[in-house]
Amino acid sequence: MLDAVLRTADIFGTTSEEPVLRYSPDPARSPSGSARDWPRLLPWHAAFVALAMASAAVFGSPAQAVPTIPANFVVESASPGVTFDLPTSIAFLPDGRLLVGEKRGRVWIVKNGIRHGVPLWSREDEVLTVGDCGLMSIAVDPAFASNRRLYFLFTADPDSNGVDTVPYGFGRLVRYQLSAVDSNALVPSTRAVLMGTNWTSGPLTAGASHTVGSLRFGTDGSLLVSIGEGA
Repeated sequence: MLDAVLRTADIFGTTSEEPVLRYSPDPARSPSGSARDWPRLLPWHAAFVALAMASAAVFGSPAQAVPTIPANFVVESASPGVTFDLPTSIAFLPDGRLLVGEKRGRVWIVKNGIRHGVPLWSREDEVLTVGDCGLMSIAVDPAFASNRRLYFLFTADPDSNGVDTVPYGFGRLVRYQLSAVDSNALVPSTRAVLMGTNWTSGPLTAGASHTVGSLRFGTDGSLLVSIGEGA
C-alpha cells in the first residue's frame, strides 16, 4: 500500500517539468521510465495525485524545488518542458496515453511525454473555478475499447459567462465519446449530461470548498461519484 501511494503521490508537481516518482526494487537498476509501465497504476491511485497537487496549489511550492524521496525511488519527468495549470486529475487510456485534467476546465492528452497541441476538452466558461470548485475528476469507461466513452466531473458555472467570482453552482457529470477517426478529439454530438443539467438536478455548491470529488468504476461497471465531505 505504501509503495503504491509513494509511486503516485508526486506524479505532478509545481516545477517547470512535471515529475514522476517511480519505485525501483533494485537499487542498482534505474527504471526505464517508459510510459508503457504507467497503466499498471490502479485507477484509485489518482486520488493521491489529486491530493498532492491540491496541497501544492494551496500551500505553494518553490519553483524548481527538488523533492525529498525515499531510498530506491527516482524522479522522472512525465512531460519534459511542459507545465499544466493546476492539474487535478489523471486517467490512462488503454493504449497508454495519459489524460491530464486542469482545474480550470481543460483536458490534455500526453503521449510518450509529449502533450498534444490542443486540448482534448476545453470548457472553461462552463466550469466554475472559485476556491476548490473546478474540474475534479476524469474516468475512462471499462468498456472503452468498444464504446470509447470518457467522463468528466466538475462544478458547473450556472451562467457560463467565464466570470468566476462567487462560489454558487452545482456539480455536473458529462460523458463523451472519443472519435474513432481522430483519437485526439472528442465527438461533440455524443455529449450527454448524466448529472447536473440545472440547479435541481445536481449537487449544490454554496461555498468555495467541499464540492464534487472523484469518479470510480465498480467491479459491476457502475460509475460511482463522490460529493462533498470525504470526496
